[in-house]
Amino acid sequence: MKYQSTNRAKSSKPVLSLLTLAIAGYIPVSAIADDQKPEVITILGHADERDGQWYPGAHQHANMADIERSLDANLGQLLKSSFVSVSVNDVQNNPFQMDLQYRGFTLSPLLGLPQGMSVYVNGVRFNEPFGDTVNWDLIPLTALREVSLYSGSNPVFGQNTLGGALVLDVKDGFSFQDNVLDVRGGSHGMWQGTVESGGNSGELGYYAVVSRYEEDGWRDFSPTEVTQFLTNLTWKGGEGNRWDLLAAASRSDLIGNGAVPFDLMALEGRSAVYTHPDQTENDHWFASLAGDIQLASNLSLDLNLYYRDSETNTLNGDDSDFEECEVDGEETLCDEDDEPVEFVDRHGKALDVDLDEMGLEADDLDGLNNTSQTKQKSGGVSAQLVLDLERGSFPSQWVFGAGASWADIDFRSDTEFAELMNEEVGSPRSTSGVGLYDEDSIVRLDSNRTQYYGFIAGSLALRDNLQLTTAARYDFTNIEMIDLAPGEDGTTLDGDHDFNHLSPSVGLTWQFMDQTSLNASWAQSSRAPTPVELSCADPDAPCKLPNGFVSDPPLEQVVTDTWELGVDHQAGTLQAGLTLFYAMNRDDIIFQQAGGLPSEGYFDNVGDTLRQGVETYLSKQWQDWHLSVSYSYLDATFQSPYISFSPNNPLGGNRQVEKGDRIPGLPEHSAKASLEWYWGDLLLGTDLLYQSGQYYRGDEANENEQLDGFTLVDLRASYRINEWVAVYARVDNLFDTDYETFGAYGESDEVLEGVYPGFDDARFVGPGAPRTFAAGVKVSF
Repeated sequence: MKYQSTNRAKSSKPVLSLLTLAIAGYIPVSAIADDQKPEVITILGHADERDGQWYPGAHQHANMADIERSLDANLGQLLKSSFVSVSVNDVQNNPFQMDLQYRGFTLSPLLGLPQGMSVYVNGVRFNEPFGDTVNWDLIPLTALREVSLYSGSNPVFGQNTLGGALVLDVKDGFSFQDNVLDVRGGSHGMWQGTVESGGNSGELGYYAVVSRYEEDGWRDFSPTEVTQFLTNLTWKGGEGNRWDLLAAASRSDLIGNGAVPFDLMALEGRSAVYTHPDQTENDHWFASLAGDIQLASNLSLDLNLYYRDSETNTLNGDDSDFEECEVDGEETLCDEDDEPVEFVDRHGKALDVDLDEMGLEADDLDGLNNTSQTKQKSGGVSAQLVLDLERGSFPSQWVFGAGASWADIDFRSDTEFAELMNEEVGSPRSTSGVGLYDEDSIVRLDSNRTQYYGFIAGSLALRDNLQLTTAARYDFTNIEMIDLAPGEDGTTLDGDHDFNHLSPSVGLTWQFMDQTSLNASWAQSSRAPTPVELSCADPDAPCKLPNGFVSDPPLEQVVTDTWELGVDHQAGTLQAGLTLFYAMNRDDIIFQQAGGLPSEGYFDNVGDTLRQGVETYLSKQWQDWHLSVSYSYLDATFQSPYISFSPNNPLGGNRQVEKGDRIPGLPEHSAKASLEWYWGDLLLGTDLLYQSGQYYRGDEANENEQLDGFTLVDLRASYRINEWVAVYARVDNLFDTDYETFGAYGESDEVLEGVYPGFDDARFVGPGAPRTFAAGVKVSF
């Protein structure tokens, strides 16, 4: 694992998005005197074909060897355990549904969070068009050649790069030449099997991987199944020409039953769930074609084309918001405004319902099955020219690019009335649907999202030890929404929204000593509101994510300015660095909780927010020992006063948030350490993670107690028996520490007061996993 504030490793090989185009970077200034040729990091080009790719800010990389040594089963676990300034809110307690936080910016599969990072896989932007979310289950960790995390709001990574960009570089037949079978098993019914193969003929290369993951889950009623496939075909010609055809598919069934009232864990254990199921099924495939064409000795053309197709189905068993009432002498259900429910079937056809004749009682319908289906088809094309200019002692490189992308989104959701099984202690608290649906909760939304952009980026050697990089990018986004729901309210979601922004960046690197360099940068990027945010932005009619949207007031786009100042030192096997960062969001969008569930509310612009802090790292090799440590301090605060709705706050709703109040869900301090010992073919390692406390979501005014911090210790070991066989094992949470990674306020009494009289705990938490064990064998053939 390499932590670097200015990259000194020429093995750093980002392959970025076909949607975004190019990024200004620089070679180490210590090398400028020897080779007067600066480099701009090109987004579409293949990194292994270019040396000296540099970025004006902090960046971290994990290569194939780092990934293999970590013994992690998925990408989220690798980022949590190894990358500086990365923390996790494990809301769902599913290994493929964690919320990743980097410098206070979020990257998550869950709707309702302010997404602030971009993700790319071999030139394909992997943020989902509907909500800029990312599905961790789509790409097998085994298939990655390198994982890179770039800091800041550099505009050339495209929209939504407010806090950084995660770049995933896939293996090919030139970087991986082997046939491997990897099988592991462990606690809570976990097993995973992976087969991968790669090779080349010198000109043609292939890589393919198939992976299957299953587990019962350590929480009750929480099984997971994930199947992944990926293949990458490569042709290399002379003079640096290259084409790659990448295809991947995945299918998953994820059950993550979410947060639980804090006091319920004392009554039923930490594996208890509040209500269930909370199920997400993903079916996804994509293909991309990328080409690098050398037009002249100093001119190259990079092309990229992709298509993605995904379908996500969700089922959430929840408590009901409807109450028993009497209308015309008959018992029925009414909403919070005392309006009687209009019952329909799942197609929206009106039903003449008599609950007595159906053998149902209104007070028994105390649960809901919220279901949704999201179909997303998206594609894009882009091109960029890379031009090298020799001007005496001051050479430069320039990149010119443009591109377009589109997405067609079909979203539908329904709310089915159900019976909640919560009669006594030991009841499963699951829901059983009765076939009746709420007419007002039907959502049928068709959305089209179109983006166009262009940019210019350049790198110039001002003198032997001073490098300038600069870039500017223009983005235009159109989001069209068509409400297809039946009934009189079938046009409330209609809308046509345009967003545009010109974002610049500039950076300087100064090699003021032989082994030490200083870099400074300023960059700006923007994020247009997503269709899910635009469709759920009315405080008078909150929605239940991800299952309902109710009107279309406009939202402003978010614009982020990031300043960074970093110093990096490398002497032999010692690497150390320090980075100061300051990121200001204007017109930031957050999700305001407005109901009994943490997922019920609306999106709102709340003014400015600030994320500033310091991060530092040190890495050292002593013969058979390797030590790495890192520390991050994050000051994440609201900079504009506003009223937080917070209906379940213990102090009451409508709390006044003042400038300087901390943003909930973000730890102020985090630290990581790793110690490895090598003895022949044996590797022993231990990892430590510390994370300080955080405020509950819903306590934006910082008036209540915080969630406690925690420290975790993991162990891992691997041994290569011979050339063909290796075995490995790891233990997570060695000391079986009880801890929580997430907190929010909710309403628990209506579900639990019948079995636990007087129960009224508003604190919902995401409990951390207990001690878990995994072991496996890897066979090459």
